[in-house]
Amino acid sequence: MAEMSEFLDREITICARRETVFRYFTDSARFAKWWGEGSRIDPRPGGAVLIRYPNAVEVTGEVVEIDPPRRIVFTYTYAGKTPADGTLVTITLDEAPAGTVLKLRHAFSSAKIRDLHVQGWRYQLALFSKTVADEEQSSAPERIDAFLRSWGEPDAAARRALVESCVTRDI
Repeated sequence: MAEMSEFLDREITICARRETVFRYFTDSARFAKWWGEGSRIDPRPGGAVLIRYPNAVEVTGEVVEIDPPRRIVFTYTYAGKTPADGTLVTITLDEAPAGTVLKLRHAFSSAKIRDLHVQGWRYQLALFSKTVADEEQSSAPERIDAFLRSWGEPDAAARRALVESCVTRDI
């Protein structure tokens, strides 16, 4: 791999627990939800990475480092290129009051190649954030229904149970 002295850094907050976010980098079904059908990852050092974008572009790579649920590092090489043409993606996850802060650092050998990835990462991370938050918040409709039912529940114990079923420890 060529020397990588150019970096694309992104940081987003995702309204989900760190463990939930990390699963999208270790579970092939979840990995494919935000990259594209047929994408997969083998979450161990030396494990294969395959990204299949919806436009039929493919990226291959290899997991370099994994530290659940804090960090994953993998190579990123477009199909048809050699590993020497590859780049390196580092994902770090930090817990935060609003969920998880995802820090991405994509290392490149040139600024020209880096600049070609700016819009792509904006799009992929927006899609990623929505996909993860949708899973994390999938029970919200049921929790809202329980809260609204609690207002009409005459039995105090049943009312309390409904309210407790729809709150979190910080609400």
